[in-house]
Amino acid sequence: LFSALTGPLGVLLVIQAVIAAFDHFAGSTKKSEQAIDSFNSPIAKAGSNLKILRQALNEGTISTEEANRAINKANLEYEDLNLKLDKNNKLTDDSVIAIDNKILALERLAKAQAIQSLIETEHSKTASARAKLDADLTEKGLDLKKLEIRKEEEKSLLEGKTGAARRKIQRDFLTINEKQGVALINNFNKIEKEGKESIQSLMNQLNEENLIDELFKPKGGNGKPKIKLLEIDDFDKQT
Repeated sequence: LFSALTGPLGVLLVIQAVIAAFDHFAGSTKKSEQAIDSFNSPIAKAGSNLKILRQALNEGTISTEEANRAINKANLEYEDLNLKLDKNNKLTDDSVIAIDNKILALERLAKAQAIQSLIETEHSKTASARAKLDADLTEKGLDLKKLEIRKEEEKSLLEGKTGAARRKIQRDFLTINEKQGVALINNFNKIEKEGKESIQSLMNQLNEENLIDELFKPKGGNGKPKIKLLEIDDFDKQT
């Protein structure tokens, strides 16, 4: 057998293993690229209409009439924007600040929502994996809690055991059906662990960039609360 592995057959097996490794790496890389694209796409699109308007005005490629129409529509869509043009058909200094701030705010919102979507996806993966685990165990006639008790009993028996005694317990204590059930549980635990780690990483990103509050802003163009916030003067009027 050794001589066969060191000959042409062995070379072929090595080549096949290398190809398989490259295929796996390529598949993982493609999935990673798709995940990055799905994350970056909404952020890049955020405020795209304002970005186009800003660029057109900066480059002077838009007529005065069209510029005024676009400015009016932008102010209607984003009520807190209040863009204005100067006599040269350019944004006033205050308008430049306003449009830049609005674009940044829209990008922050898009990023927060993209991270939220990824977190939801991870929760969904774990929930689906748990449902599959329950279905597979039921099909095998196994109860999750009872099987976990059996696992703990085996673990207790294995403590301090080595060599043949340890191997005998590992071989004989659990039935084949129970061992298959344990493998299913271990696989789910791995999926759950990876999901929790991914969610924690995403939560860290939300915290580090102070994005959590973006998830609770009301939908709509102006980004303002839909209820009136009481000012100090309002309290004075009530007393």
